[in-house]
Amino acid sequence: MGFTLSHVWLATVVLLAGCSFSLGSSQNDEQCSDPGHQQCVNGGVRTCTDDEDDSTYLAFESCDSNACVTLSDTTAMCALPGATCDADAWSVCIGNDAHDCVNTLVAANAHPCGAERTCLSGAGPLGRSKAVCAIDSTPCKDGVDKECRGNVVVRCDGGLPVGKLACDSDQRCLEGELGGSRTAECAAPIDCPAPGTSACIDNSVYICSDVFPRAEAVCGNGFCLDVNGWPACYAASDGPAPLAWQPLPAGSFAVGSKLLGDARPQATVASFELLKTEVTTAQYRACITAGGCAQPPADAAVGFSSGQGDFPIVSVTADEAKAFCAWAGGTLPTELEWEYAQRNGGADVLYPWGDDALICESAAAGADGQPLLPGCSRAPDITTQGVCDLAGNVSEWVLAEPPMAGMTGVRGTYYDGLKEPTARTLVADDERSVLRGFRCARH
Repeated sequence: MGFTLSHVWLATVVLLAGCSFSLGSSQNDEQCSDPGHQQCVNGGVRTCTDDEDDSTYLAFESCDSNACVTLSDTTAMCALPGATCDADAWSVCIGNDAHDCVNTLVAANAHPCGAERTCLSGAGPLGRSKAVCAIDSTPCKDGVDKECRGNVVVRCDGGLPVGKLACDSDQRCLEGELGGSRTAECAAPIDCPAPGTSACIDNSVYICSDVFPRAEAVCGNGFCLDVNGWPACYAASDGPAPLAWQPLPAGSFAVGSKLLGDARPQATVASFELLKTEVTTAQYRACITAGGCAQPPADAAVGFSSGQGDFPIVSVTADEAKAFCAWAGGTLPTELEWEYAQRNGGADVLYPWGDDALICESAAAGADGQPLLPGCSRAPDITTQGVCDLAGNVSEWVLAEPPMAGMTGVRGTYYDGLKEPTARTLVADDERSVLRGFRCARH
C-alpha cells in the first residue's frame, strides 16, 4: 500500500491522542467559528481561539484520566482529580478555594478566597448548598441580602457574610425592606415617615426615595427651603433679609371707616415697632432652621419657587405666626396698632396714599398677572413712616381686640380681592389660607 495524505492525517490524530495539548488547522472538516467557546471532545477540552494572524484554529487540552465537565453552552473544563461533590451542591470548598460542581464532579476552576476570607458552605438556590468566601463564620439573619452589624453594612450570600462597608461618621446603618427583600444601607441620620418623602435638615436636602434617606444635595452658601413638601437648595441671594423694624411714635386716631364720621371711637396707642414688610418665605425658613418654628405639614402651601425668597410667607396658622414673632422678639400687632400704622400713624386717611380707591397700580392686588409681589413693590403702598404693603399683597394676622378664645383677627386686603383695610374679620387660629400672611410688632 502506498503512502497517501490520509495516512498523514491518521498519524496526526494518533499523535494528538498521546499529548496533553495540540493544535488543529481551521481548514479541517470541523470548522471553528466561535472564538472562546469550549467543548468536551474525546476526553479533553477543545477551545476555539484566534491566533495572532486572526485565523481561527482549535486548541485541545487532554483531561488524561479525569473527566471533562461542561459548565455551560460555551464553557468546559477538566474535573479536579480525587474530589467529589454532593449531588445537591452547586459548588464546594476544596481547601480555601470554591469550585463549581457538575453532578458529583468538581470543576478545576478555583475561586480563591484569599488570606482574609474563609471558604464555607452556605445555602444556595433551590435548597442546594454552595461555597462562599466568608469574612467570618457568624451566620446572617434569615432571608436578608444585607444586614447591619453596628454601623457596618454586611453583605450576605448563602446566609453567610461575604463583604462589609463601614458607614461614614455622619451616616447610620439602617435596615429595611426594598423590592421584597430585607436589606441594609448606609443612610442619612433621619427617619423617613414614608417612602417618597423628603426634608430639609442641616441646610441639606434629604430624599427618601425608598425606605433609606439619602443626602441629595448640600446647600452650602445657599439655604434649604421646603416648598409644599419638595425641599430644594436656593441661592444665597434668595436667603432671608434681616428683619427691618420701623419705629412708630405713640398717638391717637379715629378708629374705623371714614363713612362713620364723628361716630368713630378714639383710640390711643403707645410707641412700638412694626416690621417694614410682611414676613418672607426665606425669613420663615430661617426660623424653622433655627428651631424657633415648626415645619408646616407637606400639604400646607407655605412657599414659592427659587428666586421668590423675598415673597410673603402664606398659609401659616395664627399659632405659627405667633411662634415666629416670639422667635423674632416680638408679637403679632394688635388690631389698633395695625390700623394706626396703615393710616400713616393715625392720619385721617383710608389708605397710605390717601382716600383714592385701591387700584392695582397702588397696591399688589392682582396687577399684570402677578398676584403676589415682593415687599415694597408698590411705592404708593408705603406709609409716610416707611411701612410697606398694609393695603395690598396679603391680608395679615393681628391680635383681636377684645381677644376671643380660638380666634385671631385678620386685617388688610389681599392680592386677588379688594377690601377696605378697616374691615374687621375673626378667623379660627388653625385656619390656613394662601391669601394670608403676617408681620410682627415689637414693644
